[in-house]
Amino acid sequence: IGAILHLTGSGAVWGQNARKGIELALPLINNSGGINGKKVEVLFEDSKSVPTDSVSAFRKLIDVDKIQCSIVDMISSNVLALAPIAEQNKIVILSPGASSPDITNAGEYTFRNWPSDAFQGEELAKFVFGTKKIKKTAILYIENAFGESLKKVFTATFEKSGGTVIVGTV
Repeated sequence: IGAILHLTGSGAVWGQNARKGIELALPLINNSGGINGKKVEVLFEDSKSVPTDSVSAFRKLIDVDKIQCSIVDMISSNVLALAPIAEQNKIVILSPGASSPDITNAGEYTFRNWPSDAFQGEELAKFVFGTKKIKKTAILYIENAFGESLKKVFTATFEKSGGTVIVGTV
């Protein structure tokens, strides 16, 4: 199994934590008979939090190491860069944290186990407006794809409910 994680770069804390989780699970899997009776080995590659480096790492894992599936970054742009390659090569990729709504339709071989920004933004807006009864709010968000996506969905849902959003950034 390949593992393309951001072990260095801006998202290193998440990639390092994912690596630790994988390394913690490996002995449990292998001591229980592995998968279909075969021991599992994970080959780690560093995406450096950059889509082009993710693609290079994926190509190596496919072409040289002959992986059958891969755990991939929590950075949506990296996952989306890998999705067409996964589709073309029929290699399953699973992200433990990427949240872009575009991942939902990225291909038959691309999966995640984290809710999309669309779901998170909508549920948060419903909670703030419906449960907390807040009718006017400001949003502080990070100016990247993740922050923009959450802001967009939250704002649309909140205003559709009858609330007012004053937008700010960090």
